[in-house]
Amino acid sequence: MRAIRDEHLLTQDELAGRTGLSRYQLCRWEKGAREPTLGMVRRLLGEFGLAVTIGVEPSTAALDERLEPGADAIGLDAWLLAHRVVWPALVAGVPIVVGGEFAAGLQGVPIEDPEMVLHLRLADLKAFHRVVRTARCSLGVLGSSLDPLEPEEITIGSELVVVAIVGTIRILLVDELPVAKVISVERQFVEGKTPIDVPVVPLVELRESGILGVGRGSVGAAAAATGDRLGSVIVSIGMIDPDFLALPLRPVADAALGRARELGAEHADVRIERTTRQLIRLRDGTVAMAQDSTSVGLAVRVIVEGTWGFASHLELTPASAVATAQRAVEVARTLRPLNAERVELAAEPVYPDAVWVGDYEMDPFTVPLGEKVALLSEWSGRLLAADGVEHTDVIFRAAKETKFYADSAGTSTTQQRVRMHPALTAVAVDRASGSFESMRTCAPPTARGWEYLAGNTHWDWDGELAQIPEWLAEKVKAPSVQAGRYDLVIDPTNLWLTVHESIGHATEYDRAIGYEAAYAGSSFATPDKLGTLRYGSPIMHVTGDRTQAHGLATIGYDDDGVATSQWDLVAGGTLVGYQTDRVFARRLGLDRSAACAYADSPHHMPIQRMANVSLQPDPDTDTATAELISGVQRGIYIVGDRSWSIDMQRYNFQFTGQRFYRIEGGVLAGQLRDVAYQATTTDFWGAMEAVGGPSTWSLGGALNCGKAQPGQVAAVSHGCPSALLRGINVLNSREEAGQ
Repeated sequence: MRAIRDEHLLTQDELAGRTGLSRYQLCRWEKGAREPTLGMVRRLLGEFGLAVTIGVEPSTAALDERLEPGADAIGLDAWLLAHRVVWPALVAGVPIVVGGEFAAGLQGVPIEDPEMVLHLRLADLKAFHRVVRTARCSLGVLGSSLDPLEPEEITIGSELVVVAIVGTIRILLVDELPVAKVISVERQFVEGKTPIDVPVVPLVELRESGILGVGRGSVGAAAAATGDRLGSVIVSIGMIDPDFLALPLRPVADAALGRARELGAEHADVRIERTTRQLIRLRDGTVAMAQDSTSVGLAVRVIVEGTWGFASHLELTPASAVATAQRAVEVARTLRPLNAERVELAAEPVYPDAVWVGDYEMDPFTVPLGEKVALLSEWSGRLLAADGVEHTDVIFRAAKETKFYADSAGTSTTQQRVRMHPALTAVAVDRASGSFESMRTCAPPTARGWEYLAGNTHWDWDGELAQIPEWLAEKVKAPSVQAGRYDLVIDPTNLWLTVHESIGHATEYDRAIGYEAAYAGSSFATPDKLGTLRYGSPIMHVTGDRTQAHGLATIGYDDDGVATSQWDLVAGGTLVGYQTDRVFARRLGLDRSAACAYADSPHHMPIQRMANVSLQPDPDTDTATAELISGVQRGIYIVGDRSWSIDMQRYNFQFTGQRFYRIEGGVLAGQLRDVAYQATTTDFWGAMEAVGGPSTWSLGGALNCGKAQPGQVAAVSHGCPSALLRGINVLNSREEAGQ
């Protein structure tokens, strides 16, 4: 790339201007620090009249040699591919081209070499998106090595392949594949191999195991139900840090579990955890703080005579594990006389040697501190260089959590995930009055790696940073809102927080029964209202999900050893479900837990925590935010989250935001200030007349959701589309504060 640019006598700034890319992206590509996608290569070469042609070749993956010719068997991945993608696609009328052997397999003909790659020829885009939702596929991710795609990036005529790898369905858009990865994928499939050997079992066993119809992230649960034939279940492709695997995980766990059994424990589980955190803060472009921390420890939890016992230790040795297990049993026996209700767990299959790694490309803890500071400082400098920006504040947080779990039933899981959040705030000061206004980036925290910041693929950093000074200048001069009732169009960057406070916390079962009230109170959505409470309008569909791609609460297995899934909390506007762990699932009479158990440290006992609770978009029409705005004569469009308050029953609330735009006659008519919307939970969601389509849906979230005593902190995401709500009460926050 550098040679071609030099040949045409172009600087990086000039090439950036011609292509619409940032100089930072071009610089990193030329240095080899990052790889452009194939689509970007085509775009750049097109500037010089050059072209490139690279494709992904289809091939096959051989079945296990143990199978006899003609046996009723199929590779697990091929079987999933058939029933999670092909059948829904055929029903929806999406044309599909498949290889001969695979096609024969779909028709029930015994096969020996099921093809692992399908080519989709898109003729009906709407039907395709419906298939993706039905099949719960990931878009554009191969293992953890390729960037994800947003649904709107796939258009009619897109060159797509569908790949099944280790129980995970992936849909790849060829133009978005990094060039080096394309070559790697070609080599893997041309050789007829997948990155990890695919286990094979008779088709009848797979049918009986319940794999058909399971949700994304539940493949491990269904596969494990087939028994030893499947062996270890690997849900995602990625690497656990080798230095964590080098710890004495098995000897420590075996010692603790063995001692707990000897002392009469009915159930015992062990967690060995390591969490690394980083905090970087810059004020006006200068580093004010750079802090790293790592915590490692052992936790043992037991049930003795129907009572929980818990203990933890810093040392990871068999001797300390034995002592910790003994102490946990002693705690349970001490508490037994005080326990009014016997602890019983909902049933769950056993998952031996399960491994799960989050979907991230670049571990943020492998990126040098200097490189992080340089990027954050450069961003801060852009804001400070703009007219009207007096100060900037940058906070970057990252965490990597690696966890080993084993229990007395035989489940053992090893998991790793990362999360991070960069937030930049610009401040404008009115020196005449001494007042000030601020504007913060709306980029949410995410379970991605450093790739989230490197470029504009996952968030338009260049675009937002360029516009913040303009938005801030307009906000400083904007008129104060007149209190009253307005129709509101609320952007996902604001609505996620309302979902979190009024739905996420309210549908935690421990709050609903009054068992938990710390930090966020209990809940008005009590169990006697399950199935009858009108939570919102009929278009309201809210799910709990611990499998959502890049969700902060996403994991393969929770701290009860339960495989994660997605389920309904509100359907058709009615309360239909709760978030539960194994204890509360049993108490509620459910067959299994919703996998919501989590502890933020080895020195804390797992408690029921929030899943990724999300408001779903319109499943039939991809309504844009602009269309929602066009249907409002007098209203306000709200973008970005800020302050909020809610009562201890999660019922009466008010929320503010980052930016507020007056809507007049269906168009935006400038910013307003001092807006706060106020309502009760059921009135607010009952006023929801329309939601945007999938193209408006995005994830927001928080890294610091607090709960319990002693206090614990968890990260959680909430997806939602834009939404139109009629007749919501709007307060003037400045007047309410007596200013």
